[in-house]
Amino acid sequence: MCTEDNEIKKAYLLRYLESKKREKELLLEMEALEGKYILPSKVIDDMPHGSGSDEDLSAFAAQYDQLYYKIKRQYRRSMTIYDETVNIIESIPTGETVKAVLRYRYILGMKWEEIAVAMDYSFRRVTQLHGEALRRLKLPKRIDR
Repeated sequence: MCTEDNEIKKAYLLRYLESKKREKELLLEMEALEGKYILPSKVIDDMPHGSGSDEDLSAFAAQYDQLYYKIKRQYRRSMTIYDETVNIIESIPTGETVKAVLRYRYILGMKWEEIAVAMDYSFRRVTQLHGEALRRLKLPKRIDR
């Protein structure tokens, strides 16, 4: 098996984790936006202040709305990629052990050492199983990236 083919397969399988990473980035962006507008730092003293706000919250609402819909789209994209990834892993004509290595690596995002511990195998055996899985893996004819 050509290593170039294996690299293409790995890139295809990594799409789910990359999509979830983007989703987390968007959620952090929203958190920062909320912190900026919803919980702004104010000087707390016992002096009377006017009830009017200096800031126009319409800009916040527009940004928040835009970000909310971006997150929803990204979540749907992640779920689509998740389904595709799980289906392709499950379609491998082999035992559950080989499939488990791919699920641990490309669905759960575990490191090789963590997979070895979880499966009670040596590091080398886990990488051998991964190689076997990649050899048997058949990508769909049309690949969306």
